Amino acid sequence: MHRQDSQQSFISNISKNDGGPVDVDKILNNEETRTNLMVKNVPCRYTYAEIRNDFEKNHKNRFNDLRLPMDKNQPEKTGRGYCFINFRHVLYVYDFNHDKKNYHWPKYASDKTIDINYATE
Repeated sequence: MHRQDSQQSFISNISKNDGGPVDVDKILNNEETRTNLMVKNVPCRYTYAEIRNDFEKNHKNRFNDLRLPMDKNQPEKTGRGYCFINFRHVLYVYDFNHDKKNYHWPKYASDKTIDINYATE
């Protein structure tokens, strides 16, 4: 595979909504102000209510938006494996990232580990 082909393949595997990983050092040094996150590796069977309840356990009233895109191509309503969450303050992003780092979803015997990135939208 040529280098250009390899780069194209890499670029096509990155979600257009992925704004890169959360850098907690930049948050603590006041170099980061983004509060909108893309949470990946959400088991598709998780519902909006289940995700919201999970996130509210330690972060209630800290976020003001949670969206779970649905896969309309599936006969049953299932998620696409990611969701978006917007926090009210950048330090809440720090807390969420710390709380959910290496987190495994407890329901449905999932072995997926949460992946937290900034969202571009």
